[in-house]
Amino acid sequence: MLLAIAAVAVGLGSGSCARNRSDITIAYRGDVAAYRQLVRVVLDTGPRARTVTPAFPSAARPEPIGTSGALPITVIMLSAADTIARYSPPPLALAPGTSYVLSVIVSARTPSETRCTGHWAATPIVRNGAIPGDPSATAGTLYVSVTQGKRGEETPDCEE
Repeated sequence: MLLAIAAVAVGLGSGSCARNRSDITIAYRGDVAAYRQLVRVVLDTGPRARTVTPAFPSAARPEPIGTSGALPITVIMLSAADTIARYSPPPLALAPGTSYVLSVIVSARTPSETRCTGHWAATPIVRNGAIPGDPSATAGTLYVSVTQGKRGEETPDCEE
């Protein structure tokens, strides 16, 4: 009997633990597949940093993250070994039971805000060897958005 009560207590505890976990999905949106392999998202800093290549929404999977503190994020776009665009949103203020979605798109025009993406931050893509300040050096724009919601809630269909 005591063993059964302990098993129920452990089962209940792990269920609430699972609900309190947080995660982040990193999704590449848009129709220009050639750019996706050039984009890297770095989560955290120092020895805990991990680099992720965004997946298209249908292949993007939530990755576990902490439930407290701040999570620095850097989105970079590479050309050969050179960084041609970099954007760092404000660090995420992590909370228990939260799902975050970081969306990335490369485009010549501003993407529309949707309930899946929210507001887009824009960073110009500057060609290798370009002279700083030369307007003709810009080769499109790297757009990044971060949204959050309660973990486990039904999410809208965001296949784009």
